Amino acid sequence: MKNLIRILNVFFLLTLISTGVFGQTEKDTVAVLQKCIEMKDFQQLLPLNSDGTRKQLNILNHGVSFPAGTNILIAGSTVALVDRAQLEKVTNPYYLLFWDFRISQNRANAGFVLNNKTGKEAIEMARFIVEAEKNATDWEIIDIKMVKVH
Repeated sequence: MKNLIRILNVFFLLTLISTGVFGQTEKDTVAVLQKCIEMKDFQQLLPLNSDGTRKQLNILNHGVSFPAGTNILIAGSTVALVDRAQLEKVTNPYYLLFWDFRISQNRANAGFVLNNKTGKEAIEMARFIVEAEKNATDWEIIDIKMVKVH
């Protein structure tokens, strides 16, 4: 009987964690991703097309993956969530690769790199480490560490 109660307690805790009670929710994920994309330091690195519009930005779902349907916008365009095969089909793509993305009740940490892929080679442009804090219902970036690489 004691073992059954322990198993049920573990199951209950795992259920709470997986539903976001202790961690991130889809809404929080989108909000923190959006704040990362909106950072002025990040925006200044994004390339423009010849007509002055921003080039398509992708997030490579590798290392850290985000759920399909995660809707992030930049300058009115949706940021595409892609896998490696999809990225290979894009000519000279700009993409984010996250190595860290953690959200707790009111804190979030993200680590990512902005890459430009030309031909078979990926050129790392900048690395970011971001810390965010939730104030009531909104997320706010409280610390940014950025290193321009190329």
